[in-house]
Amino acid sequence: MEERQRITQDMHDGLGLMLNAALRLADEAGPDRTAVVSSLRVCLDELRLIVDASETDSGEFLPQLATLRFRMQPRLESIRLQVNWRMDHFPRDLILPSGVGMQILRIVQEAINNTVKYAEASCIDLECVSPPGADQVSLIVRDNGKGFSIEGAKVGNGLKNMTRRALAARVGFELQSSAMGTAVRIDIPLPGR
Repeated sequence: MEERQRITQDMHDGLGLMLNAALRLADEAGPDRTAVVSSLRVCLDELRLIVDASETDSGEFLPQLATLRFRMQPRLESIRLQVNWRMDHFPRDLILPSGVGMQILRIVQEAINNTVKYAEASCIDLECVSPPGADQVSLIVRDNGKGFSIEGAKVGNGLKNMTRRALAARVGFELQSSAMGTAVRIDIPLPGR
């Protein structure tokens, strides 16, 4: 049951993002068949990631984050969504318990997916905040979209899945939104501190 739930969440959070991007591209591209086909190839890559996610990971988080960037950035830029990565303060040697890194990446993907689907944003910033001597590192995903009322929002699968994933990974999760955009903050405890 847990494995089925994980696969369902991965399909929603990962493949859902890519299919939404492909749909948006198809709507905007009109007869540009090449761009749509390219976007659908990314969807297949995402499906492969879901299948491969059952393999044991090394726990090294930065390479996982780099792989996510490698896969997503070109596709997001193809729909004219600028993506800025500021990871200078991310601990290079951060090792997380098995499966925790994937949960965090899926929260990031869902935040980006929500930006693509709802925010009407032109830019997403992904930033690492880690004050010297802190016992955690924060990963922030922020867009410059139209925002929404958190209190009045219909809580869909995306928000539920982000919260569930944060609880499963034992990381902090905070969502803020205003007319200036939406930000998701993930607080990752540093092992041994």
